[in-house]
Amino acid sequence: MNDNGSTQVTATFEYLADPATDDPSAPLNYYTEGRSKSTMRVVPVAMPITDGRDNAGDFSLDVEGFALVSHGSAITDFLDKAQTDRDYPAETAELVREVTGAQFAIGLGVNVRFGVRRDDYLKCGDDQPARFPHADFTDQSATTILDMAGAGAGDYSRCAIYNAWRVFSDPPQDLPLALCDARTVSQSDEEAAEAVLDIPGGEPFRAMTTVYRPNPANNWTYFRDMTVDEMLIFKAFDSDPTRPQRVPHSSFANPLAGPDAPSRYSIESRILAYFK
Repeated sequence: MNDNGSTQVTATFEYLADPATDDPSAPLNYYTEGRSKSTMRVVPVAMPITDGRDNAGDFSLDVEGFALVSHGSAITDFLDKAQTDRDYPAETAELVREVTGAQFAIGLGVNVRFGVRRDDYLKCGDDQPARFPHADFTDQSATTILDMAGAGAGDYSRCAIYNAWRVFSDPPQDLPLALCDARTVSQSDEEAAEAVLDIPGGEPFRAMTTVYRPNPANNWTYFRDMTVDEMLIFKAFDSDPTRPQRVPHSSFANPLAGPDAPSRYSIESRILAYFK
């Protein structure tokens, strides 16, 4: 337990190593599928992770950078790709708009991930949980996304990007999602890295993301036994420099889950939010 009585577990994260690549002249990248092709070097670091379940209402998007909220989805089958692609982005965007008070919000696509890969699911990109601390954007890649969205950012005082993450397998989760308090991260911990997604039958998709060096000050939280009627919302970018900018996150092997725990299934969407 920590000082406030919350339960802690210890798990290993694969932080960015020093040096970050074997070849200093090589671009820093990681392949989400053929990981042996990655240039990024990682180092295992054991970190305490606090269970935030009993004080879930104390977390805030504008303090730690993440929050757990109740939300029942209208999706009847999260493995029905046609249904989730059609309906889930708008559903999560409306939730984020309500939670944040944004003027309007736009959902960007859907990712479904499996702790153990399902061969019967139509795979369109990476479908494995990441096991290293990362954020989905850099400042530059987030600004590019906002520009591509085409909304008149000049008419708004603030733009932000959020992740909305939901588990739809039964608890306990074998690979829960952990989130790092944005206040415990230093800019010097961050490094831009290219994520390379091998798309079957097509060219790889490339996107710039942020990866993290070890920092003993990092304060990690997870929420035990999440259910399908809950959503983790966390910050990916914010144009307001006084607010949390992005939240490092990673899956981890849950030492409390036991060998018979069901494989984690999760679904996530990214949301652009605009504020007057």
